[in-house]
Amino acid sequence: MRVLIVDDELRAQRSLENLLDAYCPRVSVVASVGSVAAAVGEINRHQPDLVFLDIEMPHENGFALFKWMPNPTFRTIFTTAYEQYAINAFRVSAVDYLLKPIQAEQLVQAVDRASELDKKLEVWKIQHLRENMEKREIKKVSFPTSNGLRFVPPQEIVLLKSEGSYTHVWLQNDQKMLISRKLGELEFVSLLPYFCRTHRSFVVNLHHVVEYVRSDGGYLLLSNGEMASISRDKKDEVIALLG
Repeated sequence: MRVLIVDDELRAQRSLENLLDAYCPRVSVVASVGSVAAAVGEINRHQPDLVFLDIEMPHENGFALFKWMPNPTFRTIFTTAYEQYAINAFRVSAVDYLLKPIQAEQLVQAVDRASELDKKLEVWKIQHLRENMEKREIKKVSFPTSNGLRFVPPQEIVLLKSEGSYTHVWLQNDQKMLISRKLGELEFVSLLPYFCRTHRSFVVNLHHVVEYVRSDGGYLLLSNGEMASISRDKKDEVIALLG
């Protein structure tokens, strides 16, 4: 089987490559990449049979791959360092996953299962997994304040903007907060499908997008009058998500 590894940590890439070389002789690693964007290019180039896909990556959650490829022709084994992260969704959908650090015996079993899996069934499993993730209901998210925590329904969040170790949060009704947490540390962003990272400094709630403007490199106008820049590598994804 032709294999692609998608993991933002170089050490994790090399470790998995070594394990596959030592314990899975039927497998050939065609490429190892560190992002979803790079994975799309390598999938088109090599047409792998199997993709090892990390979940938590800095710029895009691993699930973003299936926004680009909603009907994959490859089989998928998810890898994650967080046991609590959507494990129930994986089990319900019967998509293979491995917990880091990856153990050789578990890796061999996962590869064997993937090699026996019908591709049409895999497409159904991926779609089912996405549905499970999108149905996860998060009623409120918490933000640290000087006095403790503030709880906010995620639908009321319009825009998030990174500023070093801090994040600006714009809410409905012209409310604004500055929290002492990095944008990448806000877990709900990757769990809720209506949040989209348009730029390394911006995350927007797609329900609050009023207009897409092509000028000045491209930006989104939001319901509160604020603007969110769109980076060149995010443009196609953002436009696709807006329909």
